[in-house]
Amino acid sequence: MGLGLVRRVVDAYRARRVLQLWTELSSDIGHTFEFWVLGARNFVTDEPENVKAILSTEFSTFDHGPNRQCAYSPLLGDGIFAVDGAKWRDARFLLRPSFAKSQICDISLFERHFGNFLEALPATTAAVDLQELFKRLFMDIITEMLFGSSTNTLNAKNDDGLDAFSDACEYTQKVVWRKIALGPKARLWPDSKDRQSRHFLHNIVDRYVEQSVLTQQQSTEKEKEAENKRRRYIFLEHLAERTQDRKVLRDQLLSTLLGGRDTTSTLLSNLFWILARSPSIWRELQKEANSPALQLLDMEALKKASLARQCLQESLRHHPVVPINQRWANQNTVLPRGGGPRGDAPLFVPEGSNVFINVWAMHKRKDIWGEDAEEFKPDRWESIRPGWGYVPFGGGPRICIGRKCFDPV
Repeated sequence: MGLGLVRRVVDAYRARRVLQLWTELSSDIGHTFEFWVLGARNFVTDEPENVKAILSTEFSTFDHGPNRQCAYSPLLGDGIFAVDGAKWRDARFLLRPSFAKSQICDISLFERHFGNFLEALPATTAAVDLQELFKRLFMDIITEMLFGSSTNTLNAKNDDGLDAFSDACEYTQKVVWRKIALGPKARLWPDSKDRQSRHFLHNIVDRYVEQSVLTQQQSTEKEKEAENKRRRYIFLEHLAERTQDRKVLRDQLLSTLLGGRDTTSTLLSNLFWILARSPSIWRELQKEANSPALQLLDMEALKKASLARQCLQESLRHHPVVPINQRWANQNTVLPRGGGPRGDAPLFVPEGSNVFINVWAMHKRKDIWGEDAEEFKPDRWESIRPGWGYVPFGGGPRICIGRKCFDPV
């Protein structure tokens, strides 16, 4: 497997069936297999035991790797998604307190922007691209949560030049994934629009960072305490209480922004695509939403929305928002399964190898989920406990830091 596999992947990409191809390869070759491309050694696995080792028990053995760091660092600097080792631990330590559920899950903020979302829907029964509207919705929400000022892309009431912010984020992310795919060869593809977009994003974020740092430096402790009681929670201000390093603040804010917007909008886009084809589940959701327990919407009430929670869990299984996860072996190591003639023996992974976790295929394995694994069945979550066979938020020390927003639902 080498150039032949590359051709198959390119053909599958053009036909929009890359994930199906990787699932077919797992079915045909085995749940863990190896391939070489242009001198690079790669492993693909959808074995829960291997996933547990990569993300948790052997966490220190696997990094994101130099290729991903080179792709992300021009945009995110030393942001949490762009670094490994001590820099990653420092970033995680800095960010964790700002992700307290009581602070970031502000129902009133979501409700206000959701009203704009509803107004953006067509008044007729005409078809609508919900994915684009969900992207705008969560860009508006997350920018207000982070900076205290929203892009307001849903109602066109833009603030301080933020109207182009969403487009710049979109473009720079596409370039990042292109760089990851091309590796070192990405340097042969200069992109002036990418540089301009990054410069624009950095300038916008730097403006908010500077304002917040100056406020922190000029305020007394009593003034800060009184102001915090009066004002709503703003992520940047909370972060600036622990560091006034402007570059650190910018890097972590951009990482949080890019990590939170696309994943959430993709989750809801996938879910509503399925619900549009599942009228019976839609009717049950309507019934639950109209129940007396959910008429006064707050965090406690959301815990009672059991069907909504199951639908979200099943959507994350059926269409994981991160369908392929990647790690890089920073030393010689061994995976629990994948070796031997039957693939059930340990497998040697040499230093410098790429290891891809095929979340898409693992979430559809019939030996884990049953013969109906390809079906969308929210009620399976009334009893199933898949363990490491279900990793929508990753796992181990690097598990998604913002997953707490999902917990109440």
